[in-house]
Amino acid sequence: MRRRIYHKKKTDYSLILWLLLIASVISGAVYLYRQQGFNPQKLVDNSVLQGRRFGGEVKEVAALDGKLKAYLLEDKTNPIISVDFIFKGAGAAADPSGKEGLAKFTAAMLKDGAGNYTAQQFKEELEDYAIGLSFSAGSDDFGGRLVTTKENAAKAYELLKLVLQKPRFDDKDMQRTKSEFRLARQKQTEHPASELSLVFNEELYGIHSYGRNPLGNAAAVDGFKADDLRQMMANRLAQSNLIIGVAGDINAEELKQVLLQVFGELPEKARVNFVRDAEVNFDNRSRNIDRKTGQTISLSASRGTSRSSADFYPLYVANYIYGGAGLNSRLAQAVREKEGLVYSISSGLGMQDKSNLVVGSFSTTPENFAAVSKLVAAERQKFAAEGASQAELQQAKDYLIASYNLRFAAIDDISQMLVMMQKDNLGADFLRKRNDYIESVSLEEVNKAAATYFADETVTVNIGNFK
Repeated sequence: MRRRIYHKKKTDYSLILWLLLIASVISGAVYLYRQQGFNPQKLVDNSVLQGRRFGGEVKEVAALDGKLKAYLLEDKTNPIISVDFIFKGAGAAADPSGKEGLAKFTAAMLKDGAGNYTAQQFKEELEDYAIGLSFSAGSDDFGGRLVTTKENAAKAYELLKLVLQKPRFDDKDMQRTKSEFRLARQKQTEHPASELSLVFNEELYGIHSYGRNPLGNAAAVDGFKADDLRQMMANRLAQSNLIIGVAGDINAEELKQVLLQVFGELPEKARVNFVRDAEVNFDNRSRNIDRKTGQTISLSASRGTSRSSADFYPLYVANYIYGGAGLNSRLAQAVREKEGLVYSISSGLGMQDKSNLVVGSFSTTPENFAAVSKLVAAERQKFAAEGASQAELQQAKDYLIASYNLRFAAIDDISQMLVMMQKDNLGADFLRKRNDYIESVSLEEVNKAAATYFADETVTVNIGNFK
């Protein structure tokens, strides 16, 4: 997550082009690169947040006869307000054939001017008023975030409404963004991790929209016109698929007015293309991509489970023990700490609206690749057959409970979680109950999850030097 410092002097809030940070649709792939040399237990032990508990009440605030709703966690500790929102189902997977990349392109264009403000003028307004504003399009959803000081909140809401209602999409800005997309697609093939992510998704999903390049293809993007972007917004960004989370120095009555002001003129009903469930054939197939690199990187996936499943928390805890605990995980202990064969190794849950996976990843030198692959397969089979011990379960629970509050070190982390609580139907009391869900998981449930999900067959793609 980004951290922002707010003050009255002019500040540069320009984001490094997100186009150059090619994210996999599989969250476990990203997780690999964040885990290098990471000891999570030390982080928790040294944190001032580990004892914190959420005392505040999450409220549901409604406006426009219930057509607009938001979760609110009021916090007056600092005069800052964070507004996160998504339009459910409006992401890249919903791009029609021939318009691949439209959602991401639109997100990239939304800060390039609105109303009477040119792109440069709009940027200067954000800077002058210390307003953080960003938009993004994931595979499933189209989202935005507004962070502002209480003092400048009125201006922030005005600018956000202007973007949603009157984006400019000037031709010179369109052409610049198209050039940035071309450069970003070129860089995808220059970096092994980015290329692996693309091929991995293609191998998993084939012709399903999850298998597309998230940046679209050159012909589609180069052909975009302003009317394509306006039509996309008119169809997909509506009140019916809008989910909002707000945290900070704002009360319920104030939020009602914000909902009406900013989102009250959006179309009532969204018209979003249907995206079918992804059907992945897990058959233990493996694909190698030969590249002259110093490290060989591997990604593998097996069947996972949904957030609403009774198996979710047992699998969540089981995965932590197996590959999510940094240097303390089964994988790291067996392959890195004992054998010294990898620099990084981990596993994570890859969860999307139409696909749920358990994703494993490691990077190693070419000469150690075969040995690491065998060790990983053996450790997976062992975990599926024997499961975890009571000591491992307790250590996992202790960490997962104590570390939970580390996710909310900034106000925008909380507003984002309030959105996901609504999307996943977790309830307004989830922040208070979540640790109870972890604590209630039994060893029998964890070991059943290990036997069910880690015995499954996989799909694996590797990139590097195999000679």
